[in-house]
Amino acid sequence: MEIIAIGLEAIGTIIIAVIVLRVHWRILKEHKVNDPDVWREIKLEQKLGIIGILLLVAGFSMQIINKL
Repeated sequence: MEIIAIGLEAIGTIIIAVIVLRVHWRILKEHKVNDPDVWREIKLEQKLGIIGILLLVAGFSMQIINKL
């Protein structure tokens, strides 16, 4: 049962992260923001978001391996 809880938590967190990244990509694609500082910040947030998702997957994998 604990493995299911860990899995659901990881999936939920990843879904939220992907949604946030999609919003950033849409803002960049539509060119609604003309401030270069905002563009730089959005691109940095995208990179950190992807790293965060990778760390979530790694942590989830380690927890599952530890429980087995």
